[in-house]
Amino acid sequence: MDRVFFALAHAARRKMLDIVRSMPGCSVTDVCKYFDMSRIAVMKHLAILEEAQLIIPRKQGRVRELYMNVVPLQLIYDRWTTEYSSFWATQATDLKFLVESGSSLSLDHPAASRPGATPPTETPVIDDAPKASSKPSSRASGSRTKSQSKPTIQPRTKRSQRKKTP
Repeated sequence: MDRVFFALAHAARRKMLDIVRSMPGCSVTDVCKYFDMSRIAVMKHLAILEEAQLIIPRKQGRVRELYMNVVPLQLIYDRWTTEYSSFWATQATDLKFLVESGSSLSLDHPAASRPGATPPTETPVIDDAPKASSKPSSRASGSRTKSQSKPTIQPRTKRSQRKKTP
């Protein structure tokens, strides 16, 4: 995976990958037409793309045909986005429904205000109770009181764990 990131780090290699993607089966000569660098420099960049398995060369006589391999990019996409995209998609839809409903912000779950939606199995729990400590409190005059302490909010349940309505 490091090789893929390294290969994509250079702007010229990204452009070469775009060229190969738009013209499958193009030759090294075809790629060289788009750059103001020597053929040797282009070949070195293509070699790095080949090491990362982003380009697959195929010999046809004296010509090397170049094809893009999207598998390494898909592996990166699957690893980094699948886990986080569902969380942020849920957050975005909850915000959308909250804004569209016109209700004010509250600590209740936004899905509860949607028509026909069921509240989650776990609702956020707010813990305003002060923590018991063994040593006496030495608060300054500007410190928070019990009613001003920060509430602790428990995490919501995942959308897949919620009860579905028929």
